[in-house]
Amino acid sequence: MNNFQELEKKKLDAYPDSMNRIKRRVDGSMDIYKFVGNIFDLYFPKIVGFMTALLGGDSNSSVPKSKYPNKQ
Repeated sequence: MNNFQELEKKKLDAYPDSMNRIKRRVDGSMDIYKFVGNIFDLYFPKIVGFMTALLGGDSNSSVPKSKYPNKQ
């Protein structure tokens, strides 16, 4: 066993629950980032469309015109 393995063993013996606490904190942070990412994904395009319409632009200008407008 080398010095680093011995040091790791001593740290684990001194702080037995540290790995679980660290894992819970990282998982909690990742959950927050996922939540913020989902909110951003859901609402950002709507906000951009709203701001474009508010400033007088045409939000549907990027949508190609259909040859048959009544068919879906």
